[in-house]
Amino acid sequence: MRCRIKSRLCAVPLAVCFLAAVCLLAALPRMTTLARGLIDTGRECSLTVKTEILVQDNEEENADWSELNETQIQVYLYRVAEVNEYGEYEGLESFKGLELEKIDGTVKADDWREKARAAANILGLPVPPKVGEAGSETVDWSAGGNASVNAVDTPGLPAEVSRPALPEAMELPADLPDKLALADAEITVENGIGTKQALPQGMYLVWVMPVETENYQYTFLPYLVSLPNNSYDAAMPDSVDEWEYDAAVGLKPRQNLLYGSLRIRKTLNTYNEALGEAMFVFRVEARKDLNHDGEKEVVYSNVVGLEFDASGSKEAVIEHIPAGSEVTVEEIYSGSAYTVEGSAVKEVTVWAKGSNGEGDMATVEFTNDYDNRITYGTGAVNHFTHDGNGWSGKRVPGSKGGGGE
Repeated sequence: MRCRIKSRLCAVPLAVCFLAAVCLLAALPRMTTLARGLIDTGRECSLTVKTEILVQDNEEENADWSELNETQIQVYLYRVAEVNEYGEYEGLESFKGLELEKIDGTVKADDWREKARAAANILGLPVPPKVGEAGSETVDWSAGGNASVNAVDTPGLPAEVSRPALPEAMELPADLPDKLALADAEITVENGIGTKQALPQGMYLVWVMPVETENYQYTFLPYLVSLPNNSYDAAMPDSVDEWEYDAAVGLKPRQNLLYGSLRIRKTLNTYNEALGEAMFVFRVEARKDLNHDGEKEVVYSNVVGLEFDASGSKEAVIEHIPAGSEVTVEEIYSGSAYTVEGSAVKEVTVWAKGSNGEGDMATVEFTNDYDNRITYGTGAVNHFTHDGNGWSGKRVPGSKGGGGE
């Protein structure tokens, strides 16, 4: 730098140094971007989605996601921002509130997740609740408080069993097809991979349609991806700092339980009116391998009663049993003078509603006959139902059956 007024030459060095420092700091964000070169804004991009790159926050290490590799998955892309040659973003009109233009190297993973959720909310797309939020888990309950039958000479009922809180399936809004029609692009993932070519550059929200398998509903956390992308990580010695116009991402699934119902059908061939109403009691226990580690745990434990004042058939329907559970139903009290035909223990696997025939459900059947004994007994039945949030129970008026006629 040349100063024409020599008498002031020595008066400005500190000011010059200060100004240079300010200019350097102001230029750092742009210089960081320029270190990887400018984006070729004339190039189109592609995005590949792979199920082999499965990521789930706070998920058990032994969780099994393998069935997703055999399931068709629909991925929807919504462009939320433009990007210039320097890698700077400008949100599109509907997404100005995301303040994507303020993104820099200080943005943390949690911040990205929140912006993705905000973008999905703007579009009206359903988002799985955060872990710990209402709706992310069922209410924990104890089986000992869910149903009871008080009968004379009834064998010991099962001890109280606590069921772990389990994630519920997410309900989809009726207008979801209208929201999906607004997507800028769609990717079909088959056999674990799907690709979309010729995508304009920008920032995209990736939203994945929930998938239902035999026993589970898989929901997916929405996220943002930049096209072109840059996966440079200063902590990785071999990481390459350059723009990637053909990007690849994985999925972020959450495994939610589906539920089914169990029908217990009781047939009483002969009935002795002189003995009064006949009570029959069943112990119901369901087990399922929740952690995919080969160990089955109790997910439902209850007792159910049915009363008869004539020969014929009655049914009890137990709802909200995790699909895929192996259920054992044992007739632990066969009335005061009635004998069960065949085995008093039945086993069945519960399936999700609608997955094995509309309106169909797993069923076990028991048949009893009067055995010519002269004994008397009484009982009371409490009927319990699940409303999606928890269980509630009430005494069946007149004790006319634990599960309905």
